[in-house]
Amino acid sequence: MSEVDVAESFDDNHIEIRQWLEKKIATIDAIEDTYLQMLCIFSLLEAIAFEYNRYETDNSFNLFKKFVLKYAGEANRILLSVDPVSLFYECEDVLKFEFNLDFLGVTDSASWQTAIEHGRSEEIIEIIKKKGCLKDSQIYDHTFIRMLYRQRNKLVHEHFSLSMSPRFNGSKSYDTPHYMKVTYGDIRNDEISVKEIWQFDFPFGYIRQLFITCIDNYLKEYENNRVQRYQLYPWCDRKMIFENYTDLNSNSPIHT
Repeated sequence: MSEVDVAESFDDNHIEIRQWLEKKIATIDAIEDTYLQMLCIFSLLEAIAFEYNRYETDNSFNLFKKFVLKYAGEANRILLSVDPVSLFYECEDVLKFEFNLDFLGVTDSASWQTAIEHGRSEEIIEIIKKKGCLKDSQIYDHTFIRMLYRQRNKLVHEHFSLSMSPRFNGSKSYDTPHYMKVTYGDIRNDEISVKEIWQFDFPFGYIRQLFITCIDNYLKEYENNRVQRYQLYPWCDRKMIFENYTDLNSNSPIHT
């Protein structure tokens, strides 16, 4: 097999991969049930993330995080930021006289950029560290990338996502992560307790675009470097299935 044949084979392989992904996305877009759409998008995203990590048996979240943060692009660096709102609710009893959520405004919805632009993440982290109410690891458990994976878990295991609920199931094209005011209630022994809180949500439009961006950047890296992807692993091992190839025309071995 000549160098030209190898190059053409490489190019054909990546063209086929992109065509395969385009068909998958088109199939997902045609699904009417948005729950199932989100499940499929997360499934495809994790499949490629595991391929990128060479099918390591590490913590699934760590593999997901490593892939997404590398290929999500600069626009998604906010995923590394700490969400001050969920952090506030975890320490509300300690922080309620020193921190508030007024910066989210008076409407029922607020963009995640609002929390970051006002520097509230840094402010609440400083207060929490002074109070000593959470360890550093517990603080950084509230990064948006972790919240994205938690939303994935809730969707997979509970078949629930806030934006898919009847009240918030808006346009599938909506792609801005945001906070929404949600009222929770509990009834016990003929007594009722009601509380309104801000809850964060990644809408389907954002997750879909995140997947497309990650996959596109991932494939571009391999195409630009002329490197084959790690896709030939059996499920039970980390070794490549194929190592030695034979030229179909001459039957001479080709070592790869």
